[in-house]
Amino acid sequence: MRHSLRHLITVASLLLSCSLSPFAHAEKADALKDAVIEAGKSFYDLKKNLNVLSLGVTITRGTLLIQADNATIQEEKDGTQIVTLLGKNHGLISFRQKMDGPNERWLEGEAEKAVYNEKTEIVVFTTRAKVRNIEGNKVMQEQFGEYLSYDSRNEVLTGTNSVSGEHDTAKPRTQLILRSKSASGTTQAQ
Repeated sequence: MRHSLRHLITVASLLLSCSLSPFAHAEKADALKDAVIEAGKSFYDLKKNLNVLSLGVTITRGTLLIQADNATIQEEKDGTQIVTLLGKNHGLISFRQKMDGPNERWLEGEAEKAVYNEKTEIVVFTTRAKVRNIEGNKVMQEQFGEYLSYDSRNEVLTGTNSVSGEHDTAKPRTQLILRSKSASGTTQAQ
């Protein structure tokens, strides 16, 4: 079980790697803090190598906060794991962490589902996915899509308008917004 929780923390760290700015990094001091994972219920099936956390899952580590309704950690035959975080009844999982650097900078996001594959080192956010880079109370960068993935090996963020990861001409397009730092209007962080 402790091994599985380590992978849930890895997912938490990868969620934060989805920053839209190449200069934003999670607060370094967070890496020195203990991770605390809470759930209403925990079930571990040793035969299936499956850990199920339910009834509200909260992960905290320093300034990092991840909230989901349910999480599963499935160990594959090769020993790698697939971690899935889910919102309940089309609800959203959420994450938020303070970033290193000047000013009050935060990275936050949400989606109905997040899946991290340890073997490929890819995290995928699907359905109503959104990632925001916030400075003070101003949203500096945002990306929206039905599918946002981050390949941590190659440092590639991909966004599409369908949960399959393929472009669907019948649906609205994915959107990336880069706001000017000198813009007079501000978009408040929510």
